[in-house]
Amino acid sequence: MQCSGADERASRAYRATVRDYRRLDVWQKAHTLALNVRRAVRDFTRKGYVSFKSQIVEAAESVPLNIVEGCGTASQKEVGRFLDMAIKSSCELEYQFQLARDYGILPQFLYELLTGDCIEVRRMLCGLRRKILDDLRRPDRRASDDKVRRNRSTADGSKADCSRLGSPRPTRGQPGEGDSISS
Repeated sequence: MQCSGADERASRAYRATVRDYRRLDVWQKAHTLALNVRRAVRDFTRKGYVSFKSQIVEAAESVPLNIVEGCGTASQKEVGRFLDMAIKSSCELEYQFQLARDYGILPQFLYELLTGDCIEVRRMLCGLRRKILDDLRRPDRRASDDKVRRNRSTADGSKADCSRLGSPRPTRGQPGEGDSISS
């Protein structure tokens, strides 16, 4: 199935946007959330919560870091895998907000604010991941990815023949069609 010129240009523009993480609204919101979490944990009592403070900051920073790392990968499937990790980190972070509130070290208003932001980021991540996975399922998209993979340039500028690496992709209806992105 051939794409029209307009469809191909739109697809290229979409892929370019995904590769530049700074242009993604979800990265911008995740980055702001990480900064806000770091500010919020400054007020945690020092005694007894040092490791918890470190864990919550690590989880908050993991969300935008996974987005960035995914944007640096070679395939849409890998982007989806890193978005999946960012989603999981946001789930962990949301629970850590609940723990902090229940420990009495995160005020209710901050809990509500940070949790709301975390849920919004996760919804955006899920939407972006869904879009990427839908693009991967399009037969014309799969052929385009295979062509790019086979014609990758090496560091010295010569073309690398990657067509024999790994196993071929399954075609529609064969096992593996519905596999998760982390397989």
